[in-house]
Amino acid sequence: MERPPPCTSDEGCAAHLRCEVGTGTCVPRACQPDTLEPNDSPAAAFPVSASRYLDLTLCAGDSDHFALALQRGDQLGVNVEADPFAESSFSTTIAEASGRVRASGRMLASFVAAASGTYIVRVGTTAPSQRYDIGFFLSRGTPCDDDLHEPNDTPGTATAYTLGTQAEGVLCPQDEDHFALSIPQGRGVRARLTNYTAASGLLRLCLFDGSTELGCSDEPSGAVVSLPEAIVGGRTLTARVVGDDARTTNGYTFQAELP
Repeated sequence: MERPPPCTSDEGCAAHLRCEVGTGTCVPRACQPDTLEPNDSPAAAFPVSASRYLDLTLCAGDSDHFALALQRGDQLGVNVEADPFAESSFSTTIAEASGRVRASGRMLASFVAAASGTYIVRVGTTAPSQRYDIGFFLSRGTPCDDDLHEPNDTPGTATAYTLGTQAEGVLCPQDEDHFALSIPQGRGVRARLTNYTAASGLLRLCLFDGSTELGCSDEPSGAVVSLPEAIVGGRTLTARVVGDDARTTNGYTFQAELP
């Protein structure tokens, strides 16, 4: 029996099927759970190894979780293969067992483990349903060790900072560091980054009042942000340190003082 020609629209499929344009195949209209379900939460993550897993599905409101053990220095690459036109609908994260996200992307994600343990890969979509294959690839890489202020990856977990002191930090790939500083009434602030090599990855320092950005600097010779008391006096600010590239790894010293 001849194989039916590839479909280009739903009209080329039976009534109970729809056309998956990326592959040119007719698939069930109703989303069908795959053989690895249930794996909809980190606690129910399906244990995997360095291999490929085929013919998986994401249904409405669904996310798939996979667990694998990594040793320090293991570099994990995650490759989701699906309709290329659907890439913008996918999200892929690699997280520690605690839930702290260490790497993210759409159909690709990569991470070098600094500590041995179990890590969770999550794949989700904003589309009503998606079919996909996924590959897990292991090699060896150079780990980036956290500084003593972690986790401070979000404004909500910002490290409490004492004005006039020095905070030694390390920025790892896809990392953001946050510090909370309280400015006295009637005073301004001068924040800066020192002791880092711009050639190893440019760093950007920004000061925020809530979600409002007040000032930023990414000067290669040393980022400096100065703000007057009329803007910051009596307020609690958040300082954010990020790399100019998601792959940036660099150490630094953060300091803020009252001018």
